Formats: sequence, structure tokens, C-alpha cells
Amino acid sequence: MAKDSISLRSLSKTLNRVESRLQALETRFQDLDASLQKLAQKFEVQAALLEEEKSQDAVWTSALEDRWAAGKGQHQLSVPCTCGW
Repeated sequence: MAKDSISLRSLSKTLNRVESRLQALETRFQDLDASLQKLAQKFEVQAALLEEEKSQDAVWTSALEDRWAAGKGQHQLSVPCTCGW
């Protein structure tokens, strides 16, 4: 019987240690999950900002291309003819 009680005490201590470790892991997992959620939200905001910048860049690129094309046409018309005609 003494051997059984020692085994039960040992088993009880081991179970307490395992439960303690599991609780610590669960707490750590919850902390990591909260951090993951915060990062995901930040990435979503950043992705939206980058999409907006991409759209604005496309507008500016188009406007500058139009202006450059118009200026190039005007420049060609204003260049004096040196061909002798």
C-alpha cells in the first residue's frame, strides 16, 4: 500500500506539472494569437494604402504621358525646317 501511495503522489505531482505547463502554453498561444490579429490588421491597412498609392500613381503616369505626348507634338511643330525647302 505504501508503494501505491508513493506512486499516486508522484503521479499527482507529474499531472500538476503537466497542467501548469499546458496553462502556460495556452496563455502563450493566446498572446501569439492576439499579436497575429494585430499584425493582420496592420497588413490589411497597409495593403489598402498601397492599392490607393498604386491607383494614384496610375493617374499621375497617365497625366504625365498625355502631357509629354502633347508637348512632343508641339515641339515637332515648332522646330524650324533645316531641309532647305
